[in-house]
Amino acid sequence: AICHVTSLEQLEACLEVKEVTAIYWEWHYDDVTSRIALERSKAYGKAFYLNLPAIMKDTSHKAYDQVIKAWAESDIEGYVVRNMGEYEVVNGLGKAVIIDYNMNVANNETIALWQERGATRVTVSVELVGEELDGLVGDKEKIVYGTLPMMTSAQCVLRGTPQCQKGVKERHLFEIEDRKQTSWRIQTDCKACYMQILSYEPLVIKNSEVQRLKQSFSIRLQFTNETVEETKAVLAAYFGTGTKEPLKGTGFKTVL
Repeated sequence: AICHVTSLEQLEACLEVKEVTAIYWEWHYDDVTSRIALERSKAYGKAFYLNLPAIMKDTSHKAYDQVIKAWAESDIEGYVVRNMGEYEVVNGLGKAVIIDYNMNVANNETIALWQERGATRVTVSVELVGEELDGLVGDKEKIVYGTLPMMTSAQCVLRGTPQCQKGVKERHLFEIEDRKQTSWRIQTDCKACYMQILSYEPLVIKNSEVQRLKQSFSIRLQFTNETVEETKAVLAAYFGTGTKEPLKGTGFKTVL
């Protein structure tokens, strides 16, 4: 299994699980913490991939192009890319390239296209369920758990307000509420000045379906804003580590 993590605390929880063989680390333009994450992952014998940002504007590409390429000289296995621009930056560096789920891979033609272009593996669209996944070929993976972004926007709602997180020492989490009083958490990328609105509850694919998927897919758990306790609870539910409690979420109209 693969774990996508955004903090060292989530990372440590995942490293303790023997079924987890690879880590997708959210880079966040932070080489210092990322190097620590790489060292910890290698100490546990886990493969390590650098997950690049959802949006990289021209200014970001110019500022970080060489930084991203420099990672190819390290012990990482590869990169996880979320847009065509990132793919062009890392393709040809001699490292694996994973196409992320937001690239909307939904059929064999798209899988073949990316494999022809040199991608190592593709992550299929999270919207695909049940029989829609049957018949897909090639090296592919499926997200079975995750609080996923519903929208990514360069128009951050916190920009220009006293709550703007850019440059603050201690960042805070914010939520917005819709007309039905449902709260949606905001996740900000202040280096690139964009935000993501996360789903109000996680995608959760039931364990029986996960066992079926494992026959032809690599499976991924996508951790974003979970605490270490929440991370451990999810790992316990899927892999039987620690105290196992049911998980609630959307996906196949069921709970795990």
